[in-house]
Amino acid sequence: MAGLDFVSDLKLFKSVWKIRVKVIRLWKQYSCASGETMEMVLADSRVSLLLSV
Repeated sequence: MAGLDFVSDLKLFKSVWKIRVKVIRLWKQYSCASGETMEMVLADSRVSLLLSV
């Protein structure tokens, strides 16, 4: 995967990433503090998981 990053390589200090993932689970959630959000569970080709995006 030239030019793509794996989920496990993501860092907080960088704001632009190019990733290819599969959406495992998707749901909408509402809270008074942040309003409506979209939460996801993502998996990449290494099966690295990213929870609650």
